[in-house]
Amino acid sequence: MGLRFVALLAVTAATCLALLRGQPVDTSTASAQGEVHYVPRWDLQNSGVDDDLRAVQFVDSLTGWAVGSNNTILRTRDGGQSWQRLVDRRPNGPEFTDVQFTSATDGWVGARGTLLHTTNGGDSWQPANELARGVSGFGSGSSVGSTRFQTSLVHVYRSDDGGRTWTALPGQLAHNDYEVTFFTDSSHGWLARRGRGGLALTVDGGTTWQEVQQNLYCCGRSKIQFVNPSTGWTFGQDAATILSTADGGQTWTGQFTGVRASSSLQDMVFLNEVVGYVLINSDSGIVVMTADGGATWQEIGRLGASSNVRGISFPDSEHGWVVGDKGFVIHYHLVPVYDEEESAPSDEGGE
Repeated sequence: MGLRFVALLAVTAATCLALLRGQPVDTSTASAQGEVHYVPRWDLQNSGVDDDLRAVQFVDSLTGWAVGSNNTILRTRDGGQSWQRLVDRRPNGPEFTDVQFTSATDGWVGARGTLLHTTNGGDSWQPANELARGVSGFGSGSSVGSTRFQTSLVHVYRSDDGGRTWTALPGQLAHNDYEVTFFTDSSHGWLARRGRGGLALTVDGGTTWQEVQQNLYCCGRSKIQFVNPSTGWTFGQDAATILSTADGGQTWTGQFTGVRASSSLQDMVFLNEVVGYVLINSDSGIVVMTADGGATWQEIGRLGASSNVRGISFPDSEHGWVVGDKGFVIHYHLVPVYDEEESAPSDEGGE
């Protein structure tokens, strides 16, 4: 294995670690035979479908799923170079808007009135049973390990057996229109709804729920994510604002993303307390990134989508994907650029 290839691996790991810690990144290094720079790049990928893709999730740099209209569930095992349709296309079939995998094998996809679970990475799917007698649909959901939480009307339900049976959590909700559910563990969970009084939280596994008065984004998708029981983010009351909390959702602080308020926030993902990404449906798609917990944001991509962008996934700080309408998929990654006199490294030959 050539020395330059070894240097490439070492710098890639160092770059990832620095980003995860929110530290400045030195994007060049000197190898035994020259200097290499790392440049972020977005590359279009061929999903093989024309259906609108609404959500995406990767569990590592190779394995991911994308879901959307007409009963579309796709999987890739080679970083998006090729995609496989896992279920038959059905015109006017379910429009999946949610995909959540907690491992390479255990995952859920959801649409209005449909919730599917897999234990083999999507090779086969099992429909979930109804939440309770007389309750139609599944609302929003969140997965923690092998446990699934679903919110419908004024109750949150829990399943530990892949959706075969559901138990209503003891606490009753004050509202019946929560759009987003997120749990970090079996005790700590949050619900989001649009408008004033848009949050509810539990610290006792749903035995009780506390309402938090907070304006949320009024004109698009709601979104909430916590990386631990204390630290989390949600969409603000306009597209220029992300809200952050450091006390479990009791109080929230606005963070300016740098985009126009008239744009549409679509999705976000945080890797930890400092590194996060937000997808904005404006100017054919924009991605902004923070490396300091949202105190500052920088644009890392204008995607050139011909229609709406919908979902984003970053399994780590060096690989990311965005999906959108008409089968749109685009891949973010770091590529090495060498001095003019140097050629790309080879893993063949000696030193």
